[in-house]
Amino acid sequence: MESQAESEPSPVASPEPAKFVSPKTVALYGILAALTAAITIASYLPFSPTKGYFNLGDSMVFFSALAFGCRAGAICGGVGSAAADVLLGAGVYAPVTLVAKGGEGFVAGLISRSGRGKNWAVVLGIAAGGALMITTYFMAEWLFLDVGFGKALAEVPINVAQVALGGTIGAGLTHLIRKSYPSLLKG
Repeated sequence: MESQAESEPSPVASPEPAKFVSPKTVALYGILAALTAAITIASYLPFSPTKGYFNLGDSMVFFSALAFGCRAGAICGGVGSAAADVLLGAGVYAPVTLVAKGGEGFVAGLISRSGRGKNWAVVLGIAAGGALMITTYFMAEWLFLDVGFGKALAEVPINVAQVALGGTIGAGLTHLIRKSYPSLLKG
């Protein structure tokens, strides 16, 4: 006959419940990604040597990152901007854009949050995220997309202007929203 202790299962720690992203966060990221794509498409100015284009979508990439953090910046910037590439007929750039703009948003959000949103951290986040985006496009166009060194280099000033203008708009929008609706934004 079996003893009572042998028939009872040994106590096992119950696994932790899975951590899911809230539906509210998914909706927010969807709206921000759609706004990124819409603003990118609405402000499309082609740059024929590389078949790239100037746009103001970076303003939403930076707004997403500065207002909601690095994950929002990465997801909204990467997905929204890559979707715009596909919709504008520049689908060959979509994978590069996913990495370039996703990285831009991630770095901007990470640095801004690590500096607790102070002005120096916002500026540094925009500069570092922008530098990553510019470098990613330059290297991809030169080495992978067969655009050529000269044409890839010619696009660098366009991307610098895009970061400067988009960063200014994104930071300004974040400041205004944070001032007007402080409970809406974290940090």
